[in-house]
This record gives sequence, structure tokens and C-alpha cells, in this order.
Amino acid sequence: RDAQESRGLGDVYKRQEDVTPAQTEWLTHYLDDFFNTLAGPNFSDPVNGYAAYIDVENWIDQRIIQEISRNPDAYNLSTYFTKPRGKKLRRGPVWDFDRAFYFGVDQMERGHYERWMEWSEEFGYNWGKLLMDDPSFRKKFRARGLEVLNGVWSVANLNALIDKISNEIDEAQVRNHRRWGHLTPTEWRKHLDYLKRYIALRVDWLRGKFLPP
Repeated sequence: RDAQESRGLGDVYKRQEDVTPAQTEWLTHYLDDFFNTLAGPNFSDPVNGYAAYIDVENWIDQRIIQEISRNPDAYNLSTYFTKPRGKKLRRGPVWDFDRAFYFGVDQMERGHYERWMEWSEEFGYNWGKLLMDDPSFRKKFRARGLEVLNGVWSVANLNALIDKISNEIDEAQVRNHRRWGHLTPTEWRKHLDYLKRYIALRVDWLRGKFLPP
């Protein structure tokens, strides 16, 4: 197990120059205590372990969001954290998904979608991997994953959302091609089909991972 200090994180709001030294010191100690607890021998203690520092349900939801899209920018390059006053550390808001589903669609088009049927890596920070060492966290993660994949993020619901949005921008896509030359309407529809096929495979793969061993 390996602790990761908070020195690699930066202030977004408030900006660095607007944060008082006392605030910086307090938050640094809070994060260091969390990281050291997570890397310690009693990390899974429900009272004094990592759960004392983070909003566990929020961290689970944030990870599922990143995994269903197989976002290559997840966890390290494009991750926000928030620390509400008097509450635990949260992940979010999520952002930077310009390469997420697109990578899967691109590989689907090339016939190499298998490489995207794997977990996203947490380059630089291993907090998520350490959390998965806790059987209780894994159980909650699996249960929540199955809940959303069988509900709001079912293949049927996701396909309906794709259809709704694509229909709304159908006419604009024609003008976009005319102006910039990106994707003919026929090619665009083909990529939408790739997207649906990729999502179906990704959801099926994740569902298998969320099932109890």
C-alpha cells in the first residue's frame, strides 16, 4: 500500500491567490490524513478508516460515470474535488468527456473494440485501487453498478437518449458538414450506430464485472 500526499492537487475555486494560508494548511492536513488513512492497515474501519473522510456513495457514482464512458482522461488529468464546509470530501463535478465515448466508437470502427473492455487506469493516484481493496466498498460498488445499468443507464434508455439528441441536431449536422466538411450525414449516422453498439458491449461487460463473484 502506498500513500499519496496532496501536493499534486491545486486550487480552482477559490483561486490560489484568494485562499488564506490557514485554509490551505487545514485542507492539506485533511487530505494528507485521508491519504495516509487509506494507505494504512485499518483503512477499511467503518468509523476511523477512509469513510470518515470521503462521501463514499458520491465516489462510487463518480467512478461508475467514468467507467461506463471509458474516459481516458478520468481520475487524474480531469478530476475535480469539492470539500463542503462541515461535510466529507466529494468528487465532481465531472467534466472533459470529449475523448470518452469517441475512443470506443473509433475502435469499434477499426474492429478493435476489445481493448476498451477493461477498467480505466488511475494514473498517478491509486486511491480508487486502494478503495477496491475493501470488500465492503466493492459490494457497494457492484450493487450501485447493477442498479444504474438495469435502470437509468440501461441500453434501452441510453439508446433513447442518443436518438433524442441526434434528432434535435439532425438539421444542424447537415449544415456543419456543409461548412466544415466533417462527416457526411450518412457517415454521421454510421457513427451513431457504432456508438450504440459500443455502449451495448460496454454495458454488458460492466454488468458482468458488477455481478457478485
